[in-house]
Amino acid sequence: MRLPLNFTRSKYLEGLTLGAHYSQQQVRDYDLRSRRLSEVGFGGSLHIVQYSLSYYHQLLQSRRDVGPRWGQNLSAVWRTTPFGVGLQGQQWAVQGNLYFPGVLKHHSLRLRGGYQYHDQSQYQFSSLIAYPRGQSYVSFDKLQTGSIEYRLPVADTHWTLGRWLYIQRIKAGGFLDVATGQRRLETDQGLRNFRSNYTTAGLDVTFVFNPMRLRTPLEVGVRSIYNLRTGQWEVQPLVLDIGF
Repeated sequence: MRLPLNFTRSKYLEGLTLGAHYSQQQVRDYDLRSRRLSEVGFGGSLHIVQYSLSYYHQLLQSRRDVGPRWGQNLSAVWRTTPFGVGLQGQQWAVQGNLYFPGVLKHHSLRLRGGYQYHDQSQYQFSSLIAYPRGQSYVSFDKLQTGSIEYRLPVADTHWTLGRWLYIQRIKAGGFLDVATGQRRLETDQGLRNFRSNYTTAGLDVTFVFNPMRLRTPLEVGVRSIYNLRTGQWEVQPLVLDIGF
């Protein structure tokens, strides 16, 4: 169930969405001796109810803007297993974004922060907040994340390759992502608290183009990421928009 409320009355888009979602997993004939916390396995069943709230308020974008120049959005999600049967777990998270104008026209600066609590004694949910890009996800009891991202247009190219390809525009963006996680683990000395820190930085370059005279533009590119914790570089393909 979703209840979308639209409060837009001016040049600012504004809305609030309330939601509730129920899902069930039932497993039979699971013959392994152990299971991952992220699997139902021999736990038999999992009943999840998820409640969500999201709010946005941001300035309308022009065609040349690469991101909102002013805006705020906030999302909150709570997952629980309320029926007392099957595997038990609980998770809640809050995440917000702030958008500001960049140094030049059509540039955009985004600040993002999030907090997540996760009771994963029996079942491990997926993350509800953005994790540092290029870093494999590790589940924690408590997780704080932050990010700063700057996006800008590089050039309006209008390059053509016959009837096969028309490249409208080149965009770029840089980011820095951080995360701090805390969890309690059982050791020979009893339960102990462990803390881990992650930091990644990167650069995106994307192309807005129309293949085969398709009227709907697509946007794909490449992302390079440097992991400050491991000292490793990684290059990934990037798909931002495939037309719908």
